[in-house]
Amino acid sequence: MYYKSLLETLKDEGDNRIRVEDEFSSNDEYRVEITLIPKDINICPSCNSTNVIKFGKKDRTIKDDFISNRPTFITLFYNRLKCNNCHKMFNDTLN
Repeated sequence: MYYKSLLETLKDEGDNRIRVEDEFSSNDEYRVEITLIPKDINICPSCNSTNVIKFGKKDRTIKDDFISNRPTFITLFYNRLKCNNCHKMFNDTLN
């Protein structure tokens, strides 16, 4: 594992909802792809309803610490969610 600060922070917080999918290494950079495992029960932040469905996936790339003078990029894949009561959309989040 080439990445360190972000994933160590997530694991230290006790959040076991991340799964490492793939790791790439080249002369220019390190890349890691991780997926956020969905929660069993999601609660809408607007109306506190549990009537929530998945509404697609999104990704976000985060630049982490340098390793051997090469930048490290972590791509996080997470779910978009939609509330069936108030029809608001929101992202799945970490603690």
